[in-house]
Parts: sequence; C-alpha cells; structure tokens
Amino acid sequence: MGDLIETGVDFGLDGEGNQVTGYTWPRRPPAVPPVEPYRIIQVPDHNELDLNVASETYTVELRYKTREKFGNIVQKGQAQARGGQFKIQNPQGRPSCLFNGSLGRGATRAKVALNDNEWHVLTCVRSETKVEMFVDGVFQNRKVGRTGTINNKVPVTIGGKINCDQVETTCDYFSGDIDYVKMSIG
Repeated sequence: MGDLIETGVDFGLDGEGNQVTGYTWPRRPPAVPPVEPYRIIQVPDHNELDLNVASETYTVELRYKTREKFGNIVQKGQAQARGGQFKIQNPQGRPSCLFNGSLGRGATRAKVALNDNEWHVLTCVRSETKVEMFVDGVFQNRKVGRTGTINNKVPVTIGGKINCDQVETTCDYFSGDIDYVKMSIG
C-alpha cells in the first residue's frame, strides 16, 4: 500500500521528548461569517500525485480529536463537483465516510459519537464493492455497493471547504486537532 499523501506540520518536541506533528483549529462554528480560507489546508490536484479514486481499494486514514459536533475533516470535491467527491465529516460528533462516484454513492458512519476530545484513528476504506469504516482499528460499519471512480480537479482540503458561502452551503469548518492524514491506493 503506497501513501499518496501524508500531511503534518512539525511542532518540535512535547514535554516528554516526543515528536509533535499536526494541525490545531480553534473553535469556529461552520456557518459564522466571514469566510476564512486560511483555515483550510489544500493539497492541489496534479498529475504527479494522483489523489483521485479509481477502481482499486482507496484508503483515507487520519488521527484526530475534537469536542465539536460538526465540520468537514478532509475531502476532495464537493457535492456538486464534476467528477464526484469523497469526504470525511463529523455530523453530531459521529464521523462519516462518503464516496460519491461515477456509479453511485456509498457512505457509512461511526456507531458512537467520537467528540470526546480524545485521540482517535479513523480509517475509511473504499473498495470496488463497498465502503467500510474503522475507529481505532475496530470495524464500525459497512455500506455495500459500487461507487465507481472519483476524478475531479479539486484540491484535497483539510479543515473545511474552499468553495463556500455563508448562506446556503457554509464552509463546514472543522474545529479540533489533526495529527496526520494519509491516503493510499492498493
């Protein structure tokens, strides 16, 4: 399994000598103006780094913590994006994985809320015939069905949306901490 993208910012050492990497977003309701695009981390779409979802198994893994019950954690494309989208979001504190491709939509959700401000590893796996979610290595849920390919020119965003308005769509800002995001194929 080869990593397509791995993000993180080196913050040096914590008080116990451990390396600290990650992002922190202070609380910001997802629909409060003004739009703050600097809150969003973007990984541009380009040919050398294929971030689109083909027929192979595609995995998105992240380590995060939050107290909040909202926010888009990571995504590529938006609901109306030509070429489809995938995203991990946090409605009611229960994260969900969504893959919306050329053949259909597959989404699954954690069984319990994870907005306990504890670190969790969330893994979303889209294979040819299903979407599955794991939390801290434990299977949560599965949606059987084909989603097909997702191929758009939109950057991967971490922490919210880049194309937002404060009336109909909102920016769906994530509030909390993300240690890393990994995307892999195979």
